[in-house]
Amino acid sequence: MPEWFWYIVSPLVFGGYFYYRWKQKQQTHNEYAEIADKLGWEYVKSDRSYVSRFGRYEPFDDGRFRRAEHVFRGVYRGRPLTVFDFSAVVDRGENRTERRHHQVVAVGLPSPQPSLAVGPRGFIGGLAQRIGLSFNETGDEKFDSRYAVTTRDKAFAARFLNDDVRRFLLARSSEAVFRIIDDELVVWRRGPLYIDDLEPYADFVNNLLDRVGELRNA
Repeated sequence: MPEWFWYIVSPLVFGGYFYYRWKQKQQTHNEYAEIADKLGWEYVKSDRSYVSRFGRYEPFDDGRFRRAEHVFRGVYRGRPLTVFDFSAVVDRGENRTERRHHQVVAVGLPSPQPSLAVGPRGFIGGLAQRIGLSFNETGDEKFDSRYAVTTRDKAFAARFLNDDVRRFLLARSSEAVFRIIDDELVVWRRGPLYIDDLEPYADFVNNLLDRVGELRNA
């Protein structure tokens, strides 16, 4: 095959591929904007402010070229709700990388609250060591054997993780992972954002907050 063939065909192939991907993204943006409009929510393609806010915390602090895309903002069950796809490029071995995605659901709180992270002991244990925090025992033996809590405000953690909240978390078949970042309670799962998968996470956070009681106001 003549050498000139590749000079002509290769740009056409790559150009066609990138155009196809661009069209796919545009279609996704249009579909998401339509969904948001029907829900009375706002949709934006990306928001760098979430990269700077969330990028200080596990698991969002890993990787480079981080993005917060497909950002939905609205109200759900009477509370502000933000949903987005957080991604970053991570190494997968020698000369291999991938873009790792997390679906993030954040429910607004009345005002910024003390930092708090709750999750399975293995997950939170690694986090605590990285940022210099220690476990905060609740005194509930069953809860403390299953969950680890890290915070700089033990009194706040005790109020937040009241009896009702601990019973709610212990009743789950799988361990919950959540944290408070400024004025939002945040949950996430590994993988890209799926619209049909949002409601269970939004309901979990709201059900949790229904049991917390009154949080401090600004």
